[in-house]
Amino acid sequence: MTPFPKTNIKSIFSSVLSAVFLILSFPDFNFYFFAWLALVPLLYALDNKKPAAAFIISYMAGLVFFTGTLYWLIHVTLPGMILVILYTSLYFGMFGLCLSLASGYSPIIILFLTPPYGLPLNSYVQIF
Repeated sequence: MTPFPKTNIKSIFSSVLSAVFLILSFPDFNFYFFAWLALVPLLYALDNKKPAAAFIISYMAGLVFFTGTLYWLIHVTLPGMILVILYTSLYFGMFGLCLSLASGYSPIIILFLTPPYGLPLNSYVQIF
């Protein structure tokens, strides 16, 4: 038995696709309309997943997203960039975990049980 939950290739592809859509919606690319569609593949990937698998799938989306948007930190420090990306990706992972745990409840309750984790560092950086 493996220590990691089993995830299929469709879930991984959907997770990466969601992250790419989010990256494309940021100012460097200006495909802002992708922001409205970006979480659909991730939500599809998280459908009926156990909490550990949901965390890993969401964490992978976070890794791809934050690598694509925080790449500029490499000019400051490579170890710092890696640590920031690994840390901020936990926001995505926690979102997937909370969504998986709340999946048995009604949609109204899910809105309150799933905290609005997301893009803390990127939101602040875009202000400057």
